Amino acid sequence: MLVWIDDPKAVTLSYDAGKGASIPRVEEQVYSVGYDGRYVVAKQHPNRDKRITNYFIVDAGRDSKMANNKDVVIGPLNEEEFQRKSKELNLPAFTKTLESLK
Repeated sequence: MLVWIDDPKAVTLSYDAGKGASIPRVEEQVYSVGYDGRYVVAKQHPNRDKRITNYFIVDAGRDSKMANNKDVVIGPLNEEEFQRKSKELNLPAFTKTLESLK
């Protein structure tokens, strides 16, 4: 199960490993996500630099405590690369956005 960890200073997308533990999948600063039961999509400003937007795709259907990021996370992608993958994989829309971080 994936959990969006929300801290006013740093927002990451992480795998919920249970008992309060989590495994980072997309580092800060994640500001928008979407999920369709299989894929999680995320937009991120690396190092809180709002001039740059990276896109990530997490295959939640293959994710687990034992999974390596490289096996379940695609990215960082630029917008054009993300749009191509979105069409190819029929990815979900971004449905939750932290406007203050956008």
